Amino acid sequence: MHFLFFEIKSKKKTQRKEDYPHARVAFEKYTMNIDLSEFNQVDFSEEKFKNTYKMQNTSQLDLSIDSLEIKYAKEIAGFTNNFYSRTGINNINKQSKKRQIDRYTNFIDYLSNYDSNVQLKIASQAQNTIKNQKKTLTSQKNTFFYREKVIALHSLLFHDKYALGFIPLILFFVGAPLGAIIRKGGFGLPVVFALGIFLSYHFFGQFSKNWAEDGSVSTFFGTWLPSFILLPFGIYLTLRAVMALAQSLTQLKIQTKGKGFTRLNEQIETWLGSKDIAQGVLHLTCLHTSCSITINENADPRVLSDLAAWMEAVVPQDGRGPADAQGQRRRYLHDDEGDDDMPAHIRTALTSQTMTLSVQNGRLLLGTWQAVYLWEHRQLGSTRQVACHLIGDEQCNLQQTSSTRATATTQTTSNQTLLNLRNATRLNQQIQDRIHPEAWAEDGGNATDVDLLIDRLHDISDP
Repeated sequence: MHFLFFEIKSKKKTQRKEDYPHARVAFEKYTMNIDLSEFNQVDFSEEKFKNTYKMQNTSQLDLSIDSLEIKYAKEIAGFTNNFYSRTGINNINKQSKKRQIDRYTNFIDYLSNYDSNVQLKIASQAQNTIKNQKKTLTSQKNTFFYREKVIALHSLLFHDKYALGFIPLILFFVGAPLGAIIRKGGFGLPVVFALGIFLSYHFFGQFSKNWAEDGSVSTFFGTWLPSFILLPFGIYLTLRAVMALAQSLTQLKIQTKGKGFTRLNEQIETWLGSKDIAQGVLHLTCLHTSCSITINENADPRVLSDLAAWMEAVVPQDGRGPADAQGQRRRYLHDDEGDDDMPAHIRTALTSQTMTLSVQNGRLLLGTWQAVYLWEHRQLGSTRQVACHLIGDEQCNLQQTSSTRATATTQTTSNQTLLNLRNATRLNQQIQDRIHPEAWAEDGGNATDVDLLIDRLHDISDP
């Protein structure tokens, strides 16, 4: 059993609570019907709460700002007129001996226009009026400050809608080049920079908006100040990232002595040493159709001899092509420059005229037994040109790079010294002393890297 209890209160204050009329209804089950049909007619695109400036769009904010400024200007004009009328100057002017009041340099000349009793009243009234008006101004100052702050909040939100759309672009020009510049900092260093940039933007934005709310700066400046600070920083980082990716282009001149190989490592690395590019990519292009570029063995010259012999067997330089079905070798049509010209073109087509190499610490990144060669395919020597296009990062620490180059140069010189040794006993001793003096004692000379290297050097050394 459930009950509903109703009290009917009277408007009479004298009536006691226990005297209120009441009614009690008993029921087993109470059914209440609520009409929910209006919930199906909700327009989600309808913009409500337009009276709250934070819910307004730019057009509504612009209209609100204009209305508030007009209302504020009228309020100031009304207060000015009211303030002037409260001074009582109009009443005093009516009692003046002159109909037209002239401008006076001091109040004594002004009071001389009135009788003595009126002068006392004017002075007393002026003193009281000034006291009252000072109180009024102090009170009205707070009111005007509130009005200006409301307008400033509307204006800040108006500019903020545009600034928030612009700041991602600025942060992109800050973050993208910063990520390109800081590549070796791991995960921690970029995160520290990102937090620093975000916190700087956040605090600059809060400070500038507080200044704008107080009227210290304009709302436009208060909203856009963080963007104005980050924009030059982003431009600088973008230019720095672009300049960090440097490039250089030159053409090396190589004098060949005729058919055969000309080593290019030293000439290329001399040019690389004159450039402030620590690491990158070097693209080589041979600017001729009768010679080519290749990477091959740099220790045993017999490798190059075997390559030349193989090429001579495949493409002989006698002015004739391969044999046909009848076993006849016809002459090449292109023979104006000699019998070796057309075979030189064919050899170039079978090899390569371009090559891309990596550059690390200002040097070519090659294997221990690799070298770059210009392969001349003509019988007579000539001056050849190889285009070198270097693209890479500028050196961040020239002293460190120079030290690395010096170490690499010393290592290369040591290798060449070993390779130039002709005495097998001295060669073995040099390798043993340089790599591991106790290698023979530890394993009896069986299956060590040192032994394999010695065997290799034995093969390429003169007896």
